[in-house]
Amino acid sequence: MTRCKLQQADNAFRILYPRSGSTPPPRFDEERCAQSQAKAPFDLALSQLEGAGGCPPVALLNAHELGNALLAGSSTPGSLGVLSGAVYCDATSGMPIDPAPSASPGDGGFVPSTARHLRCSDAVEKSLALLARGITLCHLKLARAVFDNRPLAHEPVARGVGYEPQLSEFVRSIEVFSEEACERRAQARYEHTARRLTARGMCPPCLDLTQQLALREGTVASAEQESGRLFVCPESTRSTTTTSTTTTSATRPSTTSTEPTTTTTTGPPTTSTTVTTTTRPRTTSTEPATTTTTRSPTTSTTSTTLLPCTGLFPACRGDCPARLRCKSNHLLGACVCE
Repeated sequence: MTRCKLQQADNAFRILYPRSGSTPPPRFDEERCAQSQAKAPFDLALSQLEGAGGCPPVALLNAHELGNALLAGSSTPGSLGVLSGAVYCDATSGMPIDPAPSASPGDGGFVPSTARHLRCSDAVEKSLALLARGITLCHLKLARAVFDNRPLAHEPVARGVGYEPQLSEFVRSIEVFSEEACERRAQARYEHTARRLTARGMCPPCLDLTQQLALREGTVASAEQESGRLFVCPESTRSTTTTSTTTTSATRPSTTSTEPTTTTTTGPPTTSTTVTTTTRPRTTSTEPATTTTTRSPTTSTTSTTLLPCTGLFPACRGDCPARLRCKSNHLLGACVCE
């Protein structure tokens, strides 16, 4: 769809400013181009996924809605008409790119007043498309890494720095994916292009560096929202429980010992009788009691306190629960977890 929009803008510029000695070209049908080269293949791919039965129905429904929203007019937030109106913002010519009676004034932007402004707007349009694609690829890689149970990194990973040679080689071999690092690379490429265009003085005042960076933030926020509507399956939860309890009971042995001795002597005048009775000691012994160890389950729970999400976008700080990010959909808007 970006290719169709670029062709439409360049065609409108050639019609308004034809080359010397040449006739203006016929008007380019951007709507037909978008339907045949983008919307039709998109709908076909969704119908094939629906027939295969591997996708959640709500994800397919959201995908259809997102595709329709992209082709909607400037009155629909998130449509390409709104984005193109912000990119082709040089209204000096007063001529809209789409002069169709059904189009609202400025829908899709205005024909740039100079060839340099046209090249700048075209470059920003391409750069925004590459940014959206890069952010989407980062989300796809994250989903694949989570599905494959690969380690994730929320900060840049030092790959083998400061380790011994063997350990350094092992650290480099670990496949760790960082979504934040992936998105930063995509945004850095866009910012490099924006600064290069601004330094060359090619862009109109309405498309200076500040405005181009604001368009970057809006594109990233839209990509985050769209991914949330497509990856609708809840992420798996893992819990670890450690049980270790020992109970010991012991009974000391008890011993009872009796040692009585009785002696009786009877002596009449003529008869002497001596009777001796001896009783053997009676000993009662109790065997040592058995020691019993019983393990009963106990649960160890570790909880991490999250710092609250605060600040104004894009200077957001704080933590959010899993799969949520501290951000805002508007420049200088209050940061929330979403």
